[in-house]
This record gives sequence, structure tokens and C-alpha cells, in this order.
Amino acid sequence: MQNFFTWTLVIFLIVLISVISFLTGIYIGKSKLSESKIAQEKQLYVEKISEKIKSLPGMSIMESLPDDIIHGRIISISGNKLQIAAEPMSINELLQENPVEYQLQITDKTKIYYLKIKDNIELPADPTTMPNLITEQALSFEDIKVNEQIAVIIDPAQKSNPVIDAIEIKVNR
Repeated sequence: MQNFFTWTLVIFLIVLISVISFLTGIYIGKSKLSESKIAQEKQLYVEKISEKIKSLPGMSIMESLPDDIIHGRIISISGNKLQIAAEPMSINELLQENPVEYQLQITDKTKIYYLKIKDNIELPADPTTMPNLITEQALSFEDIKVNEQIAVIIDPAQKSNPVIDAIEIKVNR
């Protein structure tokens, strides 16, 4: 019986020393890699993976979205500004962990609307022509709410600015 406890104690000590050594190795390894080095390696990895995904059959036919449209969810509304979390719209953005946030400024020229199904649908005379089922319904800035999904048209030259003027906002309702 005493031999059983001795071996149990020896095995327990070996496991404990192994766990402590493993955790020490992780701690030392993390301190050797700086945060900037980790970020650089992560970015290179994301770029390599996205290139591999793009080279897969069928992925080359995917259109890239224009640089002047931002899709996202409204996080906050303050004065005449919206803070939105942009949805990933490319493979590179999809592989990034951190969502990109933009601050949009609403001006007098900003067009705000949502798409609505028409009440009175008129069938065209030509049966091969599709009837127009959708119309734009204008909204005011006060009609916009937090957590709504929006698509925003911007000037692509402003995309890196801290505050971007919104040209057009389509609210998804």
C-alpha cells in the first residue's frame, strides 16, 4: 500500500513539474515576441491565406466591391454623426479579427432613404419587361436608429479620414 502512494506521489510531482515547465515556456516565449512582431506576422499570415483563397477555383470570378461603399451596423448616434461597425466585404477584411469602425458626418446634402415595395404595381405592356416593384422612401436623420444596418456611399478619398462625409445612406428595413 505504501508503494502505491509513493508511486502516485512521484507521478503527481512529475505531472506538476511538467505543467509548470510548460507554462514557463509559454510565458518566456510570449515575452520574447513583441506585440508589433506578432501583429506583423498575423498580417502576413492573413495576406497569404487570402491569396490562397483567391486562387481557389471560382473565387477569381468574385467581384471586388467599390471603394466608395461601406456596409455596417450603427453603433451610436451623436449630433450629426454616426459611428458604424463596418461589415467585412473582402477576404482580407473577413480574415481580420477586429471590426473596422467609421465615423460618418451627415450633411445637408446627405440623401437618406430605404427601399420599399410599391403599393400600386403596374404591369408593363411588354410581358418580357420586369415591372418596377421597388421605390425609394425618404427618411430624415432622426428616423435612423442604433443597431440598424446601413449602406453608405462616401468619397473614397475620405475613407482614411477620422470623420467621413456621407453622400448617401440606404437603411436596410
